Amino acid sequence: MFAKHLILAMPKRSLELLAVENQQNFLFSNSTFQDNIQTVSPDPAYKLFLGYHHPWWHLLDIYGGTSATDLPMQKCYYFGTESAQGGDPNNHNSLLLSVFTDHIAAGFWRTMAYNPEEPEKRPAFRGELDETPELRAFLKTDGCITTDPLFASQNMVRTAKQQIKALHNLADIPEPYTALYIDWQKDPYGGGWHSWNPRCQPWEVMKQMRHPIHGANLYVCGEAYSNMQGWVQGALNSAELMLEENFNLSRPAWLPPCYDMGS
Repeated sequence: MFAKHLILAMPKRSLELLAVENQQNFLFSNSTFQDNIQTVSPDPAYKLFLGYHHPWWHLLDIYGGTSATDLPMQKCYYFGTESAQGGDPNNHNSLLLSVFTDHIAAGFWRTMAYNPEEPEKRPAFRGELDETPELRAFLKTDGCITTDPLFASQNMVRTAKQQIKALHNLADIPEPYTALYIDWQKDPYGGGWHSWNPRCQPWEVMKQMRHPIHGANLYVCGEAYSNMQGWVQGALNSAELMLEENFNLSRPAWLPPCYDMGS
């Protein structure tokens, strides 16, 4: 497959993996490009979603938003239902983003993650899912190179349930019918978001990364090499400036005329 232009909307770790696979390619062996890739560091992040047949938090007069705590779960987010949004009137299922954590706290949950190498040590929480050949096949995969979240372990769900009860001052909460997690530190992501390393010059690196190799139709954009790291706005700004500088596209109205992250 051939392309006239290659746009890599990728974070640091994904670029590193491409470089490993293409060491002999002059694009990825370029020393300046390699140095610029290393100017940011990924921050670990972890999410655990629990599915319930009804949003039990409504009994607490909670209908959305976020709760925060100093427990390892750090934050939880409450979601609505299809029935309340004009969808299936009989579908009251709802999600709770029960764990949204980063930095050191992410490691707390990572130690409890389901391990396909040793399933007997960290059995997966199956909830109401039937034991099928497809389910068994999925649980044997490590999920590291897919965008699919993984089944949480029984211990992870049990621990999250304990912390949720403590946060809401409840004696008990319903059992979830499903539980899925994603560890953003795993390949190919490397982290949930990024931060600039000390003693680099972000204003120069950002502009260079949008067209990292002179004479090559290779471009990089995304949150990692932007001035709004950790936010989707940084990724959008980076992409728009890359298109403006290299493809002569006009600047959208939401991006101020004086805005330039790299000069």
